[in-house]
Amino acid sequence: MIPFGTYLWLTLDLPFGSGPEDIPGEIDVIYRDDNSNKTRIYVANSVSNTVSVISIEETPTGGLNFPRIDIPVGETPVGIAVNEGTNTIYIVNHDSDSISVIDGTANRVVTGVILQVNPSRSGYIECDGLTFPSAREQYTYLNSGAQCIARPNPGFEFVSWEENLRDNSTQLIKISNPASPLDSIADFLRIRSEEPESKLDITRFGTFTANFRELPPAIPSEYWIPLYDIIISTIVGWSIPSIIGWTKSKRDVRKLTYYHKQIASLYGDGKLDENDIGPLDRLRTNILDAYSEGKINDKHYESLRNETSILYEKIFRKRIDDVVNKNNDSSIKKPRQEQLDKIRKEVKYAYSEGKINDKHYDLLNKDILDLESKERDNTF
Repeated sequence: MIPFGTYLWLTLDLPFGSGPEDIPGEIDVIYRDDNSNKTRIYVANSVSNTVSVISIEETPTGGLNFPRIDIPVGETPVGIAVNEGTNTIYIVNHDSDSISVIDGTANRVVTGVILQVNPSRSGYIECDGLTFPSAREQYTYLNSGAQCIARPNPGFEFVSWEENLRDNSTQLIKISNPASPLDSIADFLRIRSEEPESKLDITRFGTFTANFRELPPAIPSEYWIPLYDIIISTIVGWSIPSIIGWTKSKRDVRKLTYYHKQIASLYGDGKLDENDIGPLDRLRTNILDAYSEGKINDKHYESLRNETSILYEKIFRKRIDDVVNKNNDSSIKKPRQEQLDKIRKEVKYAYSEGKINDKHYDLLNKDILDLESKERDNTF
């Protein structure tokens, strides 16, 4: 093991940062850790604003290793001091007028703070897995940049962070929004969210106090039952229309599906003709009754009405086609004109009863007129 204080390493080219101050080897930059049997060298690099930590380790073969890490500190570090008892390294930063502190075990910059709560027992502070105040006026090192969260005890709320300055003066750092009676309810129900103002990033040395205050009086117990009634009534008032609307919509869909099946059954014999007029009339009547009773809505009724109109139009068109296709059938005793007149009257009657809509009525009339014109011109 290298004896403490030896200068053998001075002949080696050790890798430092930019602008190392002084010649390594002075007693205040060398630290011998008896627990790990390692010797470390701390060098302040004034240009790169870092401190180089170089360990001197012996290899199994008797050689030496020099692992190095660089730790960012303040501006223009120019001096180093080591407290061997606490394994703490202090760096003087010339241009930033500050002192950086390094935890020699973790090799990280730390910040020394005292964390307080006001009033006592009103809350607590959490930082880096630690809870404060663990003891009154306890000085603690935290990792630089550690986030501390002020958490209120039941019945209190966070108010502000303040820094204690010299001459018993203080300076407010963060202020929370004032509480309302609703916050009391939320606190009672344990549903209050964490406020961003209750968080403080520790970036400098100092004494910091988290201030709390009692929440406004909660709603007296005798008002809770009326309040519950109001809340329940409001929820029910919002939900009942939605439930009714959903139930009615499901019922309308079931009705629509039922009538679609009835329409499909008309094609059960593989054709749609005059024999289906009776069943179609009964189906239409059932749809109209369901609509008048509010069992189906306007949209579904119009859809079914259009579908039944199509069926009537197909039946009438089948009859018109029969007049054309059976032109040479000797069994037909009535003249074509008479047959077309009868179909026209039935179409008109069906239209007057609302069985067929305007579009289908016009199409059927046009077809009948075209056939009558051909009949007169002997081009049928």
